[in-house]
Amino acid sequence: MDFKLVRPGRSACLLCRTLRRVQVQAQWTQVISKNPFSNQTAPQFRRLHRRHASNRAPTPVLGSPQGSDRQPQSQKIRRLSSRDTNRIQAVADKVLLHPSIPSEADTTSALDAIDSAAKHLLGVKEQEAAQRPQSNGKSPASGLLSLDSSSTSIAPTIRPPPSENIDFLSDLAYTLLEHDPVFITPTILSRYVHIQSLLDRPLSFPHIFDLYAHKATPSLDKQQKIVYRPQKPSAISTAIPSSLAETALATALRVRHLPTALSIISTTYATPSFRRSKLFRRALPPLALFALFPVACYRLATQFSTLQTALPPEDFTMYAMAGLSTYIASVGSLGYMALTTSNDQMERVTWVVGMPLWERWVREEERAAGERVAKAWGHKEKWKWGEEEGREWKELKEWLGVRGMVLDKVGLMEGME
Repeated sequence: MDFKLVRPGRSACLLCRTLRRVQVQAQWTQVISKNPFSNQTAPQFRRLHRRHASNRAPTPVLGSPQGSDRQPQSQKIRRLSSRDTNRIQAVADKVLLHPSIPSEADTTSALDAIDSAAKHLLGVKEQEAAQRPQSNGKSPASGLLSLDSSSTSIAPTIRPPPSENIDFLSDLAYTLLEHDPVFITPTILSRYVHIQSLLDRPLSFPHIFDLYAHKATPSLDKQQKIVYRPQKPSAISTAIPSSLAETALATALRVRHLPTALSIISTTYATPSFRRSKLFRRALPPLALFALFPVACYRLATQFSTLQTALPPEDFTMYAMAGLSTYIASVGSLGYMALTTSNDQMERVTWVVGMPLWERWVREEERAAGERVAKAWGHKEKWKWGEEEGREWKELKEWLGVRGMVLDKVGLMEGME
């Protein structure tokens, strides 16, 4: 009696290989000529194999039609068609090819078209919904229970849009602001920062902020020719608003680019125009009120002199005015000391010893921005602060030290008081 031996192939699980080996041994002993998988043990083997395979989540194959059908419609790659790019380029050409000075409305319309295309490309609504914290009830127990055979779902992955579309929108917005006849207004700068922050392209922020302060102002002469007049970089009008500086810095920290983050601080918070703007907005009203105090004190002293009979009115007016001036000067000095020496908000970055009090107050936003960068690059746990190492950390520490700041001062760290 002849028989044919079927060699077991390489199976996907150990159980399958064991069962096949047992069936081959049974074939030798019983000397059967049929296929070992067609006997009575075959249905039982198939049931066990299906049970074992159901415990493993299926692996999707990239590029397979089945995997693409399972992908939700909102997670598919968004692209800009040639029609969209031509439309955006046509709106931008109205500014770039303008024979004279383009108006602010034309530049704003071009930036709005780029902004709309960026929102469509990235799917801002879906992205904002994904960034919200969702309580899906995951815990260590649920993680263990998810290993059960019933959990066979696959979490869809968000596929990013093509980089060439993002680069096209980013470069076009940069070209609009760098165009010589375009005067960068606060509205145009705000639209540009929003677009680049949406696209995660913060590398051009330092140059644009510097261009906002140093770019020559275009104007028309009598012959209707464009004439460029230089503007004063230290003027209050060239200061970058704090909200735009915070947005730009947050974008640089999100993409983890330290040189760009430090350059943004140097071109926003550390500029003389920003300090003058802060002085004009926050210090000028109290100083103007303080300058009116001598007149108010004299009027009060004159009124008080009419209510007494112990001294001559002239002498009482002099004494009352001296007392009121002394009181106001003492209380004002204490308030100034309390305002400029407050350090409760400082956690990682502090001032060096000997820094003038006035400079501490004026440069507080610069110090807070440096501390924000240090928190983003350092350890999240407070008990690990001061143990950071690496080239970027040394550069950050040196950058702060040159500007009169100390990173992780030992005397102010937790447990070192």
